Amino acid sequence: MRMGALFGAVGVGCLIGPPLVDQFTSLQRPATVQVAAVAALGLSTMACALISLNLLGNPLWLLCCFTVLRSFGVAVLWIQASLLLQELSAPEYLGRVLSMDYGLALLGEAANAIVTGRLRDAAHWSPEQVCAWLATLGFFFTAAWTVYTCRGGGAMSLSPAAKKASEPRQTDEDEPTENWRRKGGYR
Repeated sequence: MRMGALFGAVGVGCLIGPPLVDQFTSLQRPATVQVAAVAALGLSTMACALISLNLLGNPLWLLCCFTVLRSFGVAVLWIQASLLLQELSAPEYLGRVLSMDYGLALLGEAANAIVTGRLRDAAHWSPEQVCAWLATLGFFFTAAWTVYTCRGGGAMSLSPAAKKASEPRQTDEDEPTENWRRKGGYR
């Protein structure tokens, strides 16, 4: 029952997070996508930190609420970060970039499972201590990405005018421009 409820809470968070955040983001304004990804990472980090506090003895209903928050953040982070990669990568490199993204994500997930399992088994950490460690790690990633975002890195450096200027255009003779050919024509 307990594991089923927690897995159900993961599904609920993944189901409501991305559609809700999509109302506030737009690929026409990539900066909104980047800010949403950073905020989602912060939300999932906060949820791990709340689990680690062992509030009220962490009853199942509270763990499910925190799990919904955590999976809400993780799902939004995954989707928004993938959208940024798709939007900012040159078409000729997109396959390699996304395969590297997926490969590193799976490697990170596997490494996380191994490390947290070792912390539980060999170091005899409680689930709350493991969550505190994950929250600390998440805090550093959130802080680093927040600094990067505030300094204008990634999508933050793209103004709508610069985005429009990089789009393929047709000449007066209806001949495709070099930029149009390089980007792969119509999509």
